[in-house]
Amino acid sequence: GTLPRNNPRKTYLNFRNNLWLLIKNLPGRLLWLRLFQRLCLDKFAAVHFLFKGQFKDFFAVYKAWFSALARFRRKRKQATALPFLKTQPVYNRSIVWDYYILKRKNFSDLPEKAFHSMPQKKTHSNTH
Repeated sequence: GTLPRNNPRKTYLNFRNNLWLLIKNLPGRLLWLRLFQRLCLDKFAAVHFLFKGQFKDFFAVYKAWFSALARFRRKRKQATALPFLKTQPVYNRSIVWDYYILKRKNFSDLPEKAFHSMPQKKTHSNTH
């Protein structure tokens, strides 16, 4: 089923699953940059929850980070064991900035030059 919007469990799962998406799909160099950016945004979100008195959501953000980092190596290993699939171009800017600051509310408002193809992952042969 679907959890209600104001459920701390949903907050935890959303933040954790978004971190896992980055950990499993981004190449090494890009991963560290995106994780740092994500950490900054997630800290901002956690403080926002704190000021709104949503203490369980505040803690859910940090719980998600601890959970994702605790399983970091396993998730990366799983990702490298899978073949790389060709993906659609990736937006190389902050969608949050573009939406809230630049008021780009529709996909068609995003600049085409900000999209690029993902670098190809090297596949690792399994030696076990």
